[in-house]
Amino acid sequence: MFSFLMVRKSALAAASVMCLGVSANAQTTIDSTTGKPEINQSGINDAGAPGSRPTAQQATPGGRRPAAGSTNAGATAGDLSQQIAACLVLGNQEEVALAEIAQKQAEHEEVKKFAAHMIEQHQQAVTKLEQAVPQVAGLTLTAADGQTPGNEQNAAQAPELALAKSIKQQCLQLTQQEMSDKQGAEFDKCYIGQQIGAHVGMLAQLRGSKNFANPQLQAVIAEGEQMATKHLEEAKKIMAELESAKSQPARTTQRIAPATR
Repeated sequence: MFSFLMVRKSALAAASVMCLGVSANAQTTIDSTTGKPEINQSGINDAGAPGSRPTAQQATPGGRRPAAGSTNAGATAGDLSQQIAACLVLGNQEEVALAEIAQKQAEHEEVKKFAAHMIEQHQQAVTKLEQAVPQVAGLTLTAADGQTPGNEQNAAQAPELALAKSIKQQCLQLTQQEMSDKQGAEFDKCYIGQQIGAHVGMLAQLRGSKNFANPQLQAVIAEGEQMATKHLEEAKKIMAELESAKSQPARTTQRIAPATR
């Protein structure tokens, strides 16, 4: 949903620029001799009369339009860096919150190690995002209502960010509810299964937003892609181990019947 809002915002901005350009070119010039509209140097009839010859939009040298997602969009890409970083900060904080639950409730040793690994690396990711985009420093997913530490008060003024935070809070709350009544091996599978889906989603978010970020944030996103890929592989490996353990038949102790006379 937030990605759609970002794309829609960018499209509206581009449309505004195009409208400004059309308005500037639409000024009418009248020939004082003939009393008719003149043809400007681009070959377009300034009055927009029938038969005018429109020319291609010269956004780039040679009249070629920039390809979608090209680096020529750098001027507008930087405008979305704060929104992108805010969403990524909230996503990493969600990972930390769930991993803290897993450390307390997990039974399998590998699941406990994985959770500790998630806490450490996703906290580091938040720090790097805050360094790349200082405006998101202090943004927190689990802050109580009415509390806006650091720069969060400024960030919350953007309705897109408020929407993203509200969705992430609901996602965290619902996931916590699903995990709350599970124990032992059932909890382990629930948490690891959720992590597989979460890291697939994180990879999609990183790859989809990279071209709309400024160069400094792009470097952090590239590191995040590598981290999310590694975490996804680890989660899949642990899930395979959990499935294998479940498929093994339970050991039974045979009791020797007492000898009879």
